Amino acid sequence: MSNALSFIILLFFFWGRSLRFKNLRRHIQVMSGVIVADLCLVGFLVVKHDALGKVGLGMPWTLKVHVPIAIFTVVLYFVTAWTGYQLLKGRKLHARMRRLDRVLVGARVLTLLTSLMVQLIKV
Repeated sequence: MSNALSFIILLFFFWGRSLRFKNLRRHIQVMSGVIVADLCLVGFLVVKHDALGKVGLGMPWTLKVHVPIAIFTVVLYFVTAWTGYQLLKGRKLHARMRRLDRVLVGARVLTLLTSLMVQLIKV
């Protein structure tokens, strides 16, 4: 179920990105919602599945791949949200946002793919 929600959030992520030049206000709304939804999903997984309690040297290799990517994605969300807020205030950070976007897209897709690996490969 969490992978299905993650996929839906990813669809909204790509839709929100597509709005950045067409409708900036809608882009901001959708991307803010995506970030909040993804962070809520992470929080749910931490609480419901005791995700932090499973982090350690004895975890399966799939989790050893997934966890750093997921943490990196969360950190990128905060940096990207802060950069977007600064852009709204008039700071000239468009080049930084473009770089963050490129990295965040890859990180978010990898987060979903590695999450699927964790579910499918029970080693």
